[in-house]
Amino acid sequence: MSENRIKLWEKNIPFYDESIDQIPEIEPYLVENPKACILVIPGGGYTWLAYEHEGIKVAEEFNRRGFSAFVLTYRIKPYKHPVPLTDALRAIRVIRSLADKHGYDQNKIAVVGFSAGGHLTACTATMFDREIPKVDEIDEFSSRPDLAMLSYAVIDYVGHPEKSSSRYMIGENTSAYERAEFSPNYNVRENTPPTFIWHTEEDSLVSLDHPIKMAESLFAKKVPCELHIFPYGDHGLGIGANDPYNGRWVDFAEAFMKKYLNF
Repeated sequence: MSENRIKLWEKNIPFYDESIDQIPEIEPYLVENPKACILVIPGGGYTWLAYEHEGIKVAEEFNRRGFSAFVLTYRIKPYKHPVPLTDALRAIRVIRSLADKHGYDQNKIAVVGFSAGGHLTACTATMFDREIPKVDEIDEFSSRPDLAMLSYAVIDYVGHPEKSSSRYMIGENTSAYERAEFSPNYNVRENTPPTFIWHTEEDSLVSLDHPIKMAESLFAKKVPCELHIFPYGDHGLGIGANDPYNGRWVDFAEAFMKKYLNF
């Protein structure tokens, strides 16, 4: 059940533009004695947020399975990277700082994201130690997620710049080097957390190149990875509540979390 939303910063918000009415925050969906805690990052192409479909409904499903969750509202267009990444990394730190209060293990923090939110999730998993402005004691907590789950995620800004959300986040006419900076498949390291990936072959917006390239990078660095490619279903399935076939991804993801978060 949701409580009041929590601002990621009470003051001194990094990169804040008071002319833009966007305040980064997380909305709690908490359960008693949770198995783990999940940060949910909805998609929307970095131009809007699919907050209910890929946020609230996802949090509620994981609640039913015994997980606490927080849904992230991060800054989008006209903001550009690294602002959304800054918000996501701070959210992980805030969630860790609240672990004792809400009864979950601060070493069992997973992140799940969808579409552009999946891109942001993959960035948290591969760029968690990126320097961001430190403003208070919460910034002493680690921003590394313990596990990542990528749902029909945008990954490769280099190979698909003309069709991806990259044009909103890093601008037009950027170099391959600039696009690679925010392409998670180029930033995988040995300490990238275990990563679960699912996608559909019929996805009309994000091609199979994206999950496959990410999985290849993870395998190359020997990072635990599980990749599921479903043959049917278009982009934007969310939790898949009305699709019992593709909706199985949640069962697979929970099993993956059980193995690597040890609950």
